[in-house]
Parts: sequence; structure tokens; C-alpha cells
Amino acid sequence: MHIDVELEAQKIASSSFRKFTDSEIDWLLNREVERFIKDRIKQDQDSLGFEASEVDLDAIRTLVVNDQILSVRKKAITDRTVFGWLPGDYSYLVDDFSIVLRACNNKEFRQGSNFATVSEYLYVYPVAMSGLSGAGPFYSNYTLKFYGDTILDIVDGPGTATKEELFTFIDNLMNQLWATDNGNVTYYWERYGNFYKQGCIIAVSTTAPSGENSITIDGGTAVPATQVTQNYIAAPLITPANIEDREPVPNRLIKGSARSNVLKSAFAKSSEDSPVSSVDGNLLRAYHDTSFTVNSLIISYIRKPRKISLALNTDCDLPEEFHSQIVDRTVASMKRLTMNPDWQAALQDMMLNKG
Repeated sequence: MHIDVELEAQKIASSSFRKFTDSEIDWLLNREVERFIKDRIKQDQDSLGFEASEVDLDAIRTLVVNDQILSVRKKAITDRTVFGWLPGDYSYLVDDFSIVLRACNNKEFRQGSNFATVSEYLYVYPVAMSGLSGAGPFYSNYTLKFYGDTILDIVDGPGTATKEELFTFIDNLMNQLWATDNGNVTYYWERYGNFYKQGCIIAVSTTAPSGENSITIDGGTAVPATQVTQNYIAAPLITPANIEDREPVPNRLIKGSARSNVLKSAFAKSSEDSPVSSVDGNLLRAYHDTSFTVNSLIISYIRKPRKISLALNTDCDLPEEFHSQIVDRTVASMKRLTMNPDWQAALQDMMLNKG
């Protein structure tokens, strides 16, 4: 894919223009991948969800994650709102459903018998963002341990040669973690809910701590992960093994700005047969009343595509039959850029500002 772009770029660049660098081609390819995805989904007029035809979904089928179960949280048992943190690789919401539990009486709702206080353990792994010095490559060898288990153990990988390539490396690292599919832990980059730590991987689990949690980079000393404990009021997670016993109910996704009016309406308010939901930053909210509660949320979503990088030998995550379209779009973008005498400075500015 990268080679195809370079061959076409050679036809574009005249003697007055230097060739596009590998990192510039990577950036342009990744920008066209993002645009390709956005072109295949359209936002609902009345919500924050997205729609796509079967043909359009086929073009991004490798990025669609179906039936992801989110455990739900409450700030207080008597709250009429539950929320679930969206996955670390979340990009666009396609569908969302609720598993609802009918309350036998108001006392059951007030006591929140299906909710309990749980501890959530965050392990913060530092990844140096500014320590690149000397000759590269950097990050060719790294090991990440969670609860004593080795989750990643990369030896003599391609690494990254420059600071500019580091962000693509981080993207690739996170994709490796998301691919581990460990049901006891989920991974986020820098932010989980309201918790933020720059330049860090955040591993989240509700399992009691045990074993070593550390990260080792390029043969250095193993750096222990910092532990942060958060307490939430949570419902027992409905697992795939018993979810068939409870029929998921489609949520009615609304804009956050419409929430107050919808929930006050006698006809549009949240109900057992049609729970109201909304996306609020990096979480999904669902609303209920005293007659029912929401025990779990189920979503289908489009995940973040892995970044294309020649240096890291990572290719496009889209189905292979659509790669040629990404190449064509990238080459067309390069042609438009080179019409500007100052295209080199313009491109660098876009890359710095992610424009």
C-alpha cells in the first residue's frame, strides 16, 4: 500500500518539489482512512448514533465490534441514571441496548438490591514521551506484566526512530493490548473516565490485586505500575453465558441537550420497553425510573483503526479489497497539496495540528 502511493507520488513530484517523506505518506494515508470511515456512516438526525447500509458496513466490517457488554455504575443507589465507560478503542457508536430488571416495588428500588459497592483497580504504566535521546530505534523491546502474567513481550521489534514516530508506536502498542482480549482487564491510553495521566497506559480491573504489575522498556529496569483504587456502586455484570435469559431492549439514544425535556415528558420518558440513553464524553448513560433499573449495557461500535506505519510495518485495518481506494484518495490529496507552492510547510502544519 505504501509502495503504491510512492510510485504514484513519483509521477506527481516535479524537479521543483522534493519527494514526500515516509512519515508524511503515513500521515496522509491515515487521514484518508479516517475520511473513508466517516464517509460510510451518517449521524442520526435525532441522536448521536450512526447508521450505515449493509454495503457501507462491509467496507468497514473489520472495524465493527458487536455485542460488547458494559458493566454499569451509579454514583448513588437512588440515582435514576446508570453509566458505563466506553471501551478504550471506541470511535463511533452504532447500536446500544439495555438489560433491564423490573423492580417489584419502590422499596427494592430504594435499597438497590441488585447494586453493590465494588472496587475498581487502576494500574498506571508510564511510557516515556520525552526521553528519546541518542541513536534509535527506541521501544524495540518491551514487556508489560499484569497481575504477574506477561501480557506483552516484544523482542527486537521495529521500534521507533524519532519522536514524530512515537505516537504511531503508542497507537500500535495499544492495539496489541486491545487484541489480548483479557476478560479481567481493559486498557486505556492516558484517560479512563475522569482519571487522566499523561503518557501512561491505564489497565483497569475489578479483580483483587495479585502479582507483579510493571513495564520494562529497552532492557531497562522494570518500572512498577502505580495503583489507584476507585469505588463505585455497580450491578453484577450479565455475562454472555446467561445473557440469553434476558432479552436486550433497544435504547433510544438522544442528544445530551435534549435529555431534560425528554425525561420530563410523560410520553417520551425512559421506560422498561424503551430506555433512554445518551453519550456523554467517554461514557454511555441510560436512564430509568422507580419501576425498573438497567443492569447492563450492550453496544456495537466502530473501533479506532490501527495507524499505518512503514517504520513499524503496520498496514491498513480496512478490508484488503478497499486498500486501492485509500491509495487513490491519498494520491489525489497529494496532487491537491502540490498545487500550493508552499505545500511542504502547509503539510507540516497540518500534521502538527492534526488538520
